[in-house]
Amino acid sequence: MKQTFLAKGKRGIVFLEEKNGKTVCVKKPNPESTAIYRLENEANFLKKLNNYGIGPKFISIKDNELRMEYIDGQRVLEYFKEASKSKILNIIKSVFKQLRFMDELNINKKEMTNPYKHIIVRKDKPVMIDFERCVYSEKPQNVTQFCQFVIREKTILILDKKGIKIDKKRLLELAKGYKNKPNKANYTRILKVFT
Repeated sequence: MKQTFLAKGKRGIVFLEEKNGKTVCVKKPNPESTAIYRLENEANFLKKLNNYGIGPKFISIKDNELRMEYIDGQRVLEYFKEASKSKILNIIKSVFKQLRFMDELNINKKEMTNPYKHIIVRKDKPVMIDFERCVYSEKPQNVTQFCQFVIREKTILILDKKGIKIDKKRLLELAKGYKNKPNKANYTRILKVFT
């Protein structure tokens, strides 16, 4: 089966494969990486998170190859540059909703402070990819990490041009409150910033 190179990361190399007229994503270990069981880790978390509509659909894992749905879309910041204010706000809230689910499941994704490669927007819906570094944690920080991403200089500039004004100090205070007490009330306060 023909595979074409798509991307190379620290731990994995990604290829595209045509199968029954559909394009699937194939991830293999990067031979230069010393990380072990990353594909198995990603497969396990994908299976679990797919139940909540999170992540690309898991297809299979065998012979050191992880197959999953190929998400064809734009990286989140590229999408923000072109999208309308209302569409951007919908994306941000949708990402927060997914991350809140993960916090409640005690799953920490890690890369959410700088997820520009990890959130792909397809048909105006955000899909998170790359779950190889996921871990179970008593104190997951998905929501708080995404708050940090939103107030990064690069993100703030793009949002500002679209008429989305973020009070950095206020959002940091709310993120801190959520970190100390990750309940629904504190989560809702964060969402209210994005109106």
